[in-house]
Amino acid sequence: MNSARSLILHTRFFKANILVLQHFSGVFRMFVRVSAEGNQEHIAHTEVKAAPGSSCVKRRLLKAFVM
Repeated sequence: MNSARSLILHTRFFKANILVLQHFSGVFRMFVRVSAEGNQEHIAHTEVKAAPGSSCVKRRLLKAFVM
């Protein structure tokens, strides 16, 4: 089953929309859209493969995104 979770982080200096999609095959995709002051927008995405329900999914997504 496919599922999606989203999170919005809003601070004084930027707004970030984070969307994590889980595909039934165990592929997780994370999309991040950051809007900064001056209406500059940056979009990035990454994906990792992990077993559904795995406790290391967040760590793998963040590690892949930072690299």
